[in-house]
Amino acid sequence: MNPGRIGILGFSAGGVPVMGAVLHSDRGNPASDDPVERLSSRPDFQVLIYAEVPRGDFAVPADAPPAFAACAFDDAQKATPLAGLFLKYRAANIPTEIHIYNSGGHGFGVRADRPQLPISSWPDRLVDWLGDLGMLKP
Repeated sequence: MNPGRIGILGFSAGGVPVMGAVLHSDRGNPASDDPVERLSSRPDFQVLIYAEVPRGDFAVPADAPPAFAACAFDDAQKATPLAGLFLKYRAANIPTEIHIYNSGGHGFGVRADRPQLPISSWPDRLVDWLGDLGMLKP
């Protein structure tokens, strides 16, 4: 395992702990006796799939990890906030990729039973993005 390639992924309400980890991480304590406490709690990347994200006024940390997000246009309660989050990350110059597919609703997950929908390819887009970040190199 490469400790510089640890990410966090959240679906739907799982976006809340993802954003908590991103917005409230710490750098660790190198002087700690506990080896876990020495490590940073900041993930190296984050993935938000039809995720609940903070609304309103909040700051994206300058050292926030790159983000990947996907949702469906017909899941308006998720699409609009994710688009707003993308704009905050863009303003902070944090590498971010967002896919808002036309249809798929909420809870599309990773499903092979709807290959006709473009949203079914989001895991492939995630792999492409991880490769672009260099996260898949040996």
